[in-house]
Amino acid sequence: MSQERVVDFDEQIVLDDRPKVDDGAAPTGKIKDQHVSPDAGRSANGERMARVKIIAPIVAVLLAAVGALAYHNYAGWESTDDAQIDGYINPISSRVAGYVTHVYVDDNQYVKAGTLLAQIDPKDYEVAVASAEATLANDQATADAS
Repeated sequence: MSQERVVDFDEQIVLDDRPKVDDGAAPTGKIKDQHVSPDAGRSANGERMARVKIIAPIVAVLLAAVGALAYHNYAGWESTDDAQIDGYINPISSRVAGYVTHVYVDDNQYVKAGTLLAQIDPKDYEVAVASAEATLANDQATADAS
């Protein structure tokens, strides 16, 4: 009759000193316990798996939170070297050129036709009117003298 020896994962067979078998039975070596026996508690592998089961969801939640914060932070920013946008362009121009001294509307404000949008500096036109009046007076004086 042969003896079968079942070895648990926490045990190791040491085959240094092999006993001699005379009756044809399977040799059994000395068994050395490396860890606490399975009956006393969890094995080291079981403890490691328990830690992984606790830590992995925490790490996953932290990564999801960091990803959500990064998305929220960078969602409004567009970074590209070749950007194009779709939009409506309404050109606005004045009938006369000059420097703008005051703007009476805000961005995206609704305005009606004829609403004053900006004031242009009148100094250039005052000078032009004075020059035209001087030229007129000069021409009239020249015409009267002849």
